[in-house]
This record gives sequence, C-alpha cells and structure tokens, in this order.
Amino acid sequence: IKVYSGIYYEHVVVNKSVSLIGEDRSTTAIDGSRNGTAVHVKANNTMIREFTIRKSGMPATEYTPSTDTGILVFAGYGQTVTNTTITDNNVRDNYAGVFIQHSNGSTVVGNKIEKNYFGIGIDEASYNNIDRNTVSNNNGGIWLGSGGNSVSNNTISSNLAYGVRLDGSYSNTVNGNHIE
Repeated sequence: IKVYSGIYYEHVVVNKSVSLIGEDRSTTAIDGSRNGTAVHVKANNTMIREFTIRKSGMPATEYTPSTDTGILVFAGYGQTVTNTTITDNNVRDNYAGVFIQHSNGSTVVGNKIEKNYFGIGIDEASYNNIDRNTVSNNNGGIWLGSGGNSVSNNTISSNLAYGVRLDGSYSNTVNGNHIE
C-alpha cells in the first residue's frame, strides 16, 4: 500500500500481511496525537517503510509499551509475530520509538530514531536484527531484554541513560556499533 505525502492523525493497526510504504519519510507522517500507539503490527510478514512515526502517548506512571509506542510489533501474549521489516523511517517524539515483544525475525534497519523516551526495545523476542540505524537524543538508546538478537553497525549517540543496555538477556551479538 503506497501512502501519499501528508500528515495522518491516526492509530494504524496492521493485522494482515502487508507492506505500508510512505511516499517520503520527510513528508509522510503518522501522528498518534499523544495517545496510545501510532503503528501496531500484529501480522506476520509486514513492512513499514518511509514514514515519520511520531507522538505516541506517554504513560502517566508505569512503563506500558503496548499502549505508548511509535511502532509496536506485538500480537498479544501467547502469540508471535514473525518477519516484520521496519526500514527507512524517522521515529521521534514517542515514549518508545520501536518496541518488539513476543516477536521473532524482525529487521529494524536504516531508521532515524530520536527524541523518544527510549529508542528501541526488544523483550521476550529472538532472532531480531537491529542494523544501520541512528539512535540519538533519547533517554535510553537500545534495550535488550531477551536473547539471540543482533545489534550491529548502528550509530548510537547523545542518549541520556544508556547507549545499549542488556537486561536479563543472553546470546545477543552487539558489534560494529559507534556508541558515544
């Protein structure tokens, strides 16, 4: 599905295998209006490309990624999403920029992820590839809370609390990143 330039004030739920491709990431925006998740991927074999994803909700007290994310890849507890590609997007001004939960085989590549509370999070998800992104000016950069994932060739800078955080994780590969 080709999406023409413009600002779309909505919450997109992707529940079928589809490719959503914006005309140009600098002129095609999905704006969550500071409420909930802007793009929620629930289906296998999907692609989100060439968008600005911005202004998800912000939790009042507790960390709640399933309701406050720029791009959330999560079908529900007991379900798994596979093979999501998130590429060439600007993801900014969200609580979580990209959050992958209970989902395997996702690729997050070539995105500019900035000015979120935290940039990229992976929880209880394996075989995901985080590659060649710019993750900057967030509170936290990239957080891994699971195993078997790869974080490579990213530029991670000017994040307040951490660049890459491994928390309760195992067998992840973190290499070739520029972290400052």
